[in-house]
Amino acid sequence: MDSQENQTGLPLTERNWQAVHARRNGYIQSVDNAALLSLARKHKTVVRMEIGIGHFVVQNETLASLTLEGPLEKDIIAAWHMCVRHSIDFH
Repeated sequence: MDSQENQTGLPLTERNWQAVHARRNGYIQSVDNAALLSLARKHKTVVRMEIGIGHFVVQNETLASLTLEGPLEKDIIAAWHMCVRHSIDFH
C-alpha cells in the first residue's frame, strides 16, 4: 500500500508504520500522554510506543511508531519528542 493512501479503515497490522528515533542516549523518564493523544488526533494517526518509561535507549533506536497517510515530517517528529522526556547519558 502506498503511504499516501487512506489507512483509516485498515487493521493496524496492515498500516504503514513509520519510526520515530531517539535523538540521543538516555533513560525514558516520562511521557505526556495527553500531549501524545492530542498529537495523534491532530495528525489522524495511531502512536505505538516501542520503549517504555525507565528503559535505556541509544541514539537512533526506535522509540515509537506512527501510522501516517503522508511522510513523517520534521514538525511531527519534533512534537513527538516534546511529549517524551529522557535523560542524557554522559558515559
